[in-house]
Amino acid sequence: MTRVGGKKIPLPSGVKVTIEKERVLVQGPRGSLQTPVPARIRVEQEDADLVTHRDSDEKRSGRCMG
Repeated sequence: MTRVGGKKIPLPSGVKVTIEKERVLVQGPRGSLQTPVPARIRVEQEDADLVTHRDSDEKRSGRCMG
């Protein structure tokens, strides 16, 4: 089992990220992308990285999302 959900996602220079309640919008020189975010997942920006957190490790449905 991998732990990809616990790793930071580096953002290249020139990329702008907008984090909303249920989606993340990424805009850069090559275009834009938006993706939905499940209710149990939190996305935060720390400097030039994106970090994901899940709300609870206790429920199986929360563990499978991150």
